[in-house]
Amino acid sequence: MSVLSISSEGVPPRTVELTQPIVTIGRSVDNVLEVPDPNMSRRHCVIEVRESGEVILTDCNSSNGTKVNGERIVSLELRPGDEIECGSTRMRFAASLAELDRLGAARAGNGGRAGARAASDTHLDPGSADPGAAPAAATSVHARPTGTARQPAPKEAALLAHERDDLRKLLEITKRLNQVHDLRRLLETIIDAAIELMAAERGFLILFSGGEPKIEIARSRSHTNIPEAQSVVSTQVCRQVFDQNQPVLTTNAQADDRFGRYKSVVGLNLRSIMCVPFRIKNEIFGTVYLDAAHVGAFSERDVELLEAFSDQAALAIENARLFKADRQRERMDQELRIASQIQRKLLPRKLPQTPGIEIYGTMHSAKEVGGDYYDVVLAPDKKHLFFCMGDVSGKGVPAGLVMASARSILRTLVERVGSTREIVRSLNRLLCEDLDQEMFLSFVLMRYDVATGAIEYTGAGHENILIWRAATREVETIKTGGMVLGITTRMDDAVKAQSLGLGVNDAIVLYTDGATEAVNEQNEQFSLERLVDSVRRSGHLPPKHALQGILGDLLRFKGRAAPRDDITLLVVRRTDPSAPPSVDSPPTMRWNDEVTRPHGPQQGGGGGLADWSFMDNSSSSASDRG
Repeated sequence: MSVLSISSEGVPPRTVELTQPIVTIGRSVDNVLEVPDPNMSRRHCVIEVRESGEVILTDCNSSNGTKVNGERIVSLELRPGDEIECGSTRMRFAASLAELDRLGAARAGNGGRAGARAASDTHLDPGSADPGAAPAAATSVHARPTGTARQPAPKEAALLAHERDDLRKLLEITKRLNQVHDLRRLLETIIDAAIELMAAERGFLILFSGGEPKIEIARSRSHTNIPEAQSVVSTQVCRQVFDQNQPVLTTNAQADDRFGRYKSVVGLNLRSIMCVPFRIKNEIFGTVYLDAAHVGAFSERDVELLEAFSDQAALAIENARLFKADRQRERMDQELRIASQIQRKLLPRKLPQTPGIEIYGTMHSAKEVGGDYYDVVLAPDKKHLFFCMGDVSGKGVPAGLVMASARSILRTLVERVGSTREIVRSLNRLLCEDLDQEMFLSFVLMRYDVATGAIEYTGAGHENILIWRAATREVETIKTGGMVLGITTRMDDAVKAQSLGLGVNDAIVLYTDGATEAVNEQNEQFSLERLVDSVRRSGHLPPKHALQGILGDLLRFKGRAAPRDDITLLVVRRTDPSAPPSVDSPPTMRWNDEVTRPHGPQQGGGGGLADWSFMDNSSSSASDRG
């Protein structure tokens, strides 16, 4: 029977018989042969006694390497008399105790053959194995010195020391992982750390999609990517771990009845395989897979350590995802703030001075970018003043882009086309070419004749027109009619130009459905009826103050409830053309932490909308316009 004589600093020399087919050697207590040498790795090397009689020594990717007769080796068949160097430990291999005596190993280890034999004539006894230790290929068994040799430290103390060492390594790795925020580089760092921790040859992160395994990361012990052609693993092992949510360990896969029949195991000449579930928030996404070509590379304690490492890695990945999402959210918020500023600049900044009419308008977006739209444009001949209001289905950036497109098209058409009907038809045709089928624009366009005071309008499925009549102090409700724009070009019959009579001091109020559908904290809608009542109370006021009154009623009703939709109001008042223009600046409103100004000819005095302390700056998404 093959034997080893062992000489290590601070430990009496000993001789052990190799009674097991797989003998792992290292400073960890879970090795078959534990050597308390600080210069040895946890799992330093392994000796395999084959049925053919060959005895193979393989280095387990140890930190300081394994030497035979002074030469560093990876794997080598041992011959009688070979001297093995592992850290500060020297071992002599022989085919038997008698041969070891002849080689003089006892004298080299303890100054005399008799003394060596008396001090440590031992063998590896499977009966001394821990009940919870690994199976035969990786059973943790300790040599038992005899005679007067000093006994090693108690197993419990040694185990605690190794656990402290493992915990220290985990903490160091966790700190390293938490410093990496790029997700791809983090995954590579995780597998590199697993290979380093377990002294494996290859490491893989395998994710499952649709029940099929996919190699996401493939790394070698040199911290380089493994080419795709060489990224071959035992998929059967990975499937077993994924399906059963339990780790798999084999220290000699070729001889393991569970895996020896798998082609990948045979083809890759794999001996040691360790595979554990990879979980994020208790949900298994894949596996961490490590392997090595030599036997006995991993132990049961390694499985526990790799599972703990996998949990820490999952936390690091979750942190990296949150970090990435936070950065993306910051960039998106910045882009939305810029988009909001641009959109507000698209609203009329300075309204034309037109005798006989005063206009004030405002838009409040439920999000940073809204889909509501109003505009006031003086025709090039200065004989007509156009004003309009629109509401794009949906919210946010897509609706805002449609709003900007509609504005550009309208301003171009006003310069070339005089009829509201033809402008709306042309606007619809151009929008149909650009909009997705699920998006549309409700719209109403009005044209004021400066000379006669006549108003022509064309509706396209927008909200009602509210008219406050000075003579009766009542409110008329007129349906705009027509079809929404951007759905079909076959709508000529639905597009009509109609006339509207407006006397001196009469007022028109245009609005979007965000006004009537605004809800309070009891989920009650403001409704058309409440809006009409508000217009009735404030319609006699100049447009600036009328808008204040209407908006104040709406916001008092809404209270602290978050806005669900954009709110846009436009107040148009017919005045005596001979009256002098007013000179006051428009009021300031603060919404969504932005400052906007309802626009119109300057007139009158009084406080601004910033005085309304009940305006809130919260926002929320809402259902699309119907």
